[in-house]
Amino acid sequence: MRLGIIGLPRSGKTTIFRALAADAAGAQARGRASVGVVKVEDERLEALAGLCKPKKLTAATIEFVDLPAAAEPRRSAEESFAELRQTDALLHVLRAFEDPGVPHPDGAVDPARDYRRMTSEMILADLGVVEKRMEGLQKSSRHAAPGQAQEKRELELLAECREFLERERLLREAEFLKGEEEKLLRGFTFLTRKPEVIAVNLGETQEEPGGFDETRSFFVRGKIECEIAQLAADERGQFIKEMGLPAPAIRRLAKLCYRAAGLRSFFTTVGDELRAWTIRSGGTALEAAGLIHSDMARGFIRAEVVGCGEFLASGGHKGARAAGTLRVEGREYEIRDGDVVNIRFNV
Repeated sequence: MRLGIIGLPRSGKTTIFRALAADAAGAQARGRASVGVVKVEDERLEALAGLCKPKKLTAATIEFVDLPAAAEPRRSAEESFAELRQTDALLHVLRAFEDPGVPHPDGAVDPARDYRRMTSEMILADLGVVEKRMEGLQKSSRHAAPGQAQEKRELELLAECREFLERERLLREAEFLKGEEEKLLRGFTFLTRKPEVIAVNLGETQEEPGGFDETRSFFVRGKIECEIAQLAADERGQFIKEMGLPAPAIRRLAKLCYRAAGLRSFFTTVGDELRAWTIRSGGTALEAAGLIHSDMARGFIRAEVVGCGEFLASGGHKGARAAGTLRVEGREYEIRDGDVVNIRFNV
């Protein structure tokens, strides 16, 4: 899963990226973007490891992509948005800190204003995509054979999207984009359709301001978090204790991004490895099998499933089977967050 970090210049988004990616294996530059693969901390995985004693432990991960800030000229913004369309979700960094040495490009610090500005840019970008596609469909319809119901429905949906965007609404709020309608337009990768987490970047001693949606907003002191993340692992705990700080917030931010993107974790114990896998909400047992290995999907017979809590309480697969908490599920079973899954297959 790829998560794009966005924000206006001097918002501190690159500082947030550095804090997130400090421990990332293989953090690198790819063209104009910086990329870091970040482990998602999961207490359930640690508990399972304590029981199973695996030789190898593999956590779920998120790929964070720090893109250049959208800025003038317009061509630069369009290029950034084109790269953003290749991500699965957005982490929107808003500046709330005051720093005379790093003045805000627009003068006074105003997170609400900055959010509106960036959101307006994304709305305009999505409107451009909608209008370009509608123009193409309208031209082709003049020469197309009658009865092309899918193109007609696509044009109708795009017209609804245009009207919605023109009212400065985000497409993730559009009730008409569900089921088959959502699938029909999925390839457009609309920016305002992507899940979004807001990271409000505070100063070192700044109080948390009000007025933010608590379900998708996260307050973080980016400068301090970056300093903590740059320390050696054995020094971080002592630094946090001396500063009187709670545990690093940056890892909780990564977990919030994971959940906001509609992702779930399931676990497997295969051979000597205990592993957390990532699957989208609604993903099936057959899809889970394909993530593990294509042969498992091809020769799928059944999935043996038990919740993580029941697995731990029963002492493993054998105990769960004896307790009656281990279930046998078919290929259409919807994987739940925290399932411990064993795929039976034959090829």
